[in-house]
Amino acid sequence: ESFTKISSALSINLGTPTSEQMQAMQISAKTAPLNEIPWVLDPVGYGPILAWRSQMTDELLQFKPNVIRGNASEISTLAGNQVQSKGVDSTLSSDQAYQQAYALLAHADCIAISGESDYILSNEVDAVIQVNGGSPLQPKITATGCALGALIAAYSAVTTPTIAALSAHIHFAIAGKLAANQAQTMGSFSSIFMDYIHMLDANLIEQYADIKLLDKQA
Repeated sequence: ESFTKISSALSINLGTPTSEQMQAMQISAKTAPLNEIPWVLDPVGYGPILAWRSQMTDELLQFKPNVIRGNASEISTLAGNQVQSKGVDSTLSSDQAYQQAYALLAHADCIAISGESDYILSNEVDAVIQVNGGSPLQPKITATGCALGALIAAYSAVTTPTIAALSAHIHFAIAGKLAANQAQTMGSFSSIFMDYIHMLDANLIEQYADIKLLDKQA
């Protein structure tokens, strides 16, 4: 509770929690909205296979995260659809998932879905925002999605949930695209990708950002 109160934003990730961390998550999620601190929920591996984590995600939704971020299978299953996933790996494409995710806007200001293209749904914007770019190598780096959730939280400290989610996804998409243009191996891609995460500036964003607005009823 004390750490949450002095934070600019909070990221709760259901990746590999202990019982004690589960208790801490509940305390932090309760504390954040009471102190007007934005927070991001990442329901890693949500579904029947990882039921213990999924039950905690259901409990955390009562504290109204500002952003829910996940891959297509996680978001679709969280929205109440029957999706067969492989643990934390998505088996559903993001363009299928975003049309199934509208119900989650009752629980959060913004829903962010990562995949071949990323999709942002928001109560602030009467459209779905599609973010293009990135690289097929990104999912091969362990915890890339978790890092994306943390970046959304960082952006949330200084802007609205929708702009935070959009900015983080654009940031990752450009870094992945530029790293893939240079990398010859998986290991070098990982290093160059992180370098671009660090180095990305307004000029690169203006040059490479690729977004599209879609009708919510599409």
